[in-house]
Amino acid sequence: MIRTLRLLPALALALACDLPDVTVVGTHLEIAADPGLELCGGTLAHMDAFVERLSAAFSRPPPDERIRYYWLEARDFFARSGCPEESGGCAHDLTTYAPRAPMNHELVHNLSAAIGDPPPFFAEGLAVAFEGLPDDLGQLDPRDGSPALPPLAIDDLLTLPTGVRLGTAGGYPIAGAFTAFLIRTHGLDAHLRLYARLRQTTQRGAIDRAFRDALGVSLDRSIADFEATARDCPHYAHDARLVECAAPELAWDGADLVHHRPFGCDQDDVIGPFGGTTILALRTLEIAEAGGHALTVIGGPDGRPTQVALLRCDPCATDRLVNFAGAPTTTAWLEPGRYAVLFHGKTGPRSAVGMRLTRVPDWTPPDDAP
Repeated sequence: MIRTLRLLPALALALACDLPDVTVVGTHLEIAADPGLELCGGTLAHMDAFVERLSAAFSRPPPDERIRYYWLEARDFFARSGCPEESGGCAHDLTTYAPRAPMNHELVHNLSAAIGDPPPFFAEGLAVAFEGLPDDLGQLDPRDGSPALPPLAIDDLLTLPTGVRLGTAGGYPIAGAFTAFLIRTHGLDAHLRLYARLRQTTQRGAIDRAFRDALGVSLDRSIADFEATARDCPHYAHDARLVECAAPELAWDGADLVHHRPFGCDQDDVIGPFGGTTILALRTLEIAEAGGHALTVIGGPDGRPTQVALLRCDPCATDRLVNFAGAPTTTAWLEPGRYAVLFHGKTGPRSAVGMRLTRVPDWTPPDDAP
């Protein structure tokens, strides 16, 4: 997941001869996929919607030209794309090279390239803060606790010269969390003014001056405030969730919700296949009153793994309720607000997924609840 790809002319020509032609055209993207790689029915619409919503958040129109998204087989991806082998993909201007689809992290780079070219800590931080929720809902399982940020010092990451170095140091989560904190504190417009003031080689003193000019606060004060107030905000809570929290709403009476749907890659609202075998569908719902809520998940008759997650959309809200088909009913305390509902499964013939959400008014969280 690297922002910039600079190719020598000879290498660029060689790569161009070994890349696929465009296979699918959307409103804001065109997909050039290797033979045998096929998007699920809702993936292109999801990526188009992401470009539209992120452009609007940046107070800019979508690019006049479509983003060219090269979706390449993983086995020889680095040899054909020119991306660094330590990366998960890379982007340059309005071109992305990726071994999976969708990969909205790279689309953030495509759109932010017109705003500025800051040090990798800030470029990758913006991409992490807006990339969307993980397609592996196992990362959201509260039984595993809240994923903690690595114990790294921001000062050790600020001026690393490449995204590869930042990734090798384990700095992506910190960069994303710090960026999200700055946006919550100062607003996205102010953060983008900071972003535009920085250059890829800007050193710490100049970064501090840019903070004072764009945000009215020093870099040291910003880091101290982040450490004091935002280190406990995990990615699933600080991510902007631009598409997830704008999905169609499930209507319910606040007491009992039963929802059952067919679930397959061929459906026009199903996103994937990501790294090859994952499908995802998105909905939202409103919780009107705080209290215990019980979730039961039912999978299809084929027994493929199926999961459902509810995540509150408010910034840094850690409320979540996750369960798996075949598992006992799970209960958690949910505060009022809009929740993203994620249906997660595996590719294969069309199957089904069902969920039942029930309010439990007298439920008291156990002392060891995450």
